[in-house]
Amino acid sequence: MRLGRIASLLTALALSVSVFATGCSKDEKDKEKKTTTTAVAKGDVPTKDDGSVQKELTALEVVKEMGNGINLGNTMEAYGHGSLPVDTDTVYFETLWGQPETSERMIQGMKDAGFDSIRIPVAWTNAMDYENGDYTIQKHWMDRVETIVNYALDADMYVVINDHWDGGWWGMFGSATPETREKAMDMYVSMWEQIADRFQN
Repeated sequence: MRLGRIASLLTALALSVSVFATGCSKDEKDKEKKTTTTAVAKGDVPTKDDGSVQKELTALEVVKEMGNGINLGNTMEAYGHGSLPVDTDTVYFETLWGQPETSERMIQGMKDAGFDSIRIPVAWTNAMDYENGDYTIQKHWMDRVETIVNYALDADMYVVINDHWDGGWWGMFGSATPETREKAMDMYVSMWEQIADRFQN
């Protein structure tokens, strides 16, 4: 059973991560505290059973609850889009830089070793035909990222996902031409709308 200790963390314009915390009205909070609130393992900061961190937490309190973190590096951010089609098997990319395919056992091992949060860097454009104006992230790619996220949630870990390396597409923001900068922003917004929609829960 998922204990719901994730704070949905998504990127800011500089492709850093920001926390999305959900909340409810005071009456709803009072009711939930009586019926559905659980204590986080390392402290008394409450989380709700739906997985969201309560709104009144400060950024410092969230970070404290995240505890020790680990990076799932060289897996989902391994980049090969320049030479491979968007429908390439996710396992090919995930193992492209020498890492094994991520398993539930591996993630549980990280939790057992004392890590309470995990960063999953992702190269979303591996599964996006953005050069031709299609900013759709292919379903098989989203499915694989979600599978890994769920491994971590099942291990009662906080999860951070972001856009990392990704062939350096974000360099378009520094283009001398406004058309290229506009294309970069359109792609950025589309990418994060899709990610936020997929991982909102």
